[in-house]
Amino acid sequence: MLQPVDGQQRILEELRIAFQRRDADQLAALLHPEVVLHLYSASEPIVGREAALEFYREAFTTRAAFTATGEAEQEGADSLVLRGRVRWFGSGGGHDQPATWHLTFRDGLVSSIEADSES
Repeated sequence: MLQPVDGQQRILEELRIAFQRRDADQLAALLHPEVVLHLYSASEPIVGREAALEFYREAFTTRAAFTATGEAEQEGADSLVLRGRVRWFGSGGGHDQPATWHLTFRDGLVSSIEADSES
């Protein structure tokens, strides 16, 4: 298994901390302005840093639980795959499922996250 390169590992750790703290502003600061997110917990793609910031602010405010865990490995020079679990619980019920996310990086920031629909 190839380990993520140092810069990507640093961003992943900062994302983990922001997610754990439920800090939407810190999380959005790690996203490219033109980020595209396809997430298990969102019914539509989230396009752009501002839209991601709004999504996470709302999610961290309205969901009683919203967690993700996983192990990362290098997928390409500017990408990695993260495999683990995603859990969230809110007014629409709860979810706990295996998860695979493909992350790409540009300009030292996350440029996309694609949740694998096969997980």
